[in-house]
Formats: sequence, structure tokens, C-alpha cells
Amino acid sequence: MRRNPRRSIATFPCTEARAKFGPMNLDGHRNQIRAIELRVQQLKESL
Repeated sequence: MRRNPRRSIATFPCTEARAKFGPMNLDGHRNQIRAIELRVQQLKESL
């Protein structure tokens, strides 16, 4: 795990979320969590 939170948001795999919200957004962490939840949902549906 990297300690720099901006770095982890910037290198977040979901580029759509990164493009929408951007790393400088104050709600970045909440949006990142939401994007991860959507990702998990998609993976579950594809199984």
C-alpha cells in the first residue's frame, strides 16, 4: 500500500471515475469507494 492518498486515487484502475471526479476533488475518497462498489457489482454479475 502506498501512503500517498492522492497517488492511489490518481492510479485508480477505474479511469471513468478518475475522469469524472478527478484526484483533487474533496469527495474523491467517497467517489472512489462508490466506483469500487460498482466494480465489485459488475464482477459479481459477470460470474
